[in-house]
Amino acid sequence: MASTKTLLICLLVLLDASTVASLTWTEAFGAVAGGVVTAVAAPIVIPAAAAGLGFGAGGIAAGSLGATAMSWYGGKVAVGSIVASMQSVGATGAISTAFTAAASAGGAAVGGYMGCTYGKENC
Repeated sequence: MASTKTLLICLLVLLDASTVASLTWTEAFGAVAGGVVTAVAAPIVIPAAAAGLGFGAGGIAAGSLGATAMSWYGGKVAVGSIVASMQSVGATGAISTAFTAAASAGGAAVGGYMGCTYGKENC
């Protein structure tokens, strides 16, 4: 599970000081809740999604969406590409801290937006 430090880094990446000062309570709560929920769910959901897309311990399954994505690279997948990252997740069943941080930042952004939208405030 992501550490508090990871969550704080995600929020700091998303928000600079001037943005933080202008947040409403519903936006701030939504951003924190979205980041926390995503940080907890990402290590469970992302490996399951990778397996469902055909990325597994034995390689990429023939005929899967993963195989289709690999074909877009002409069979030579670049290090650090999404296909390589998903295969790594599929092979190990674990995601990196960077992957969790990126997912948490996205979750925080969505949570902040939802807090703004459902709080019916001018955002």
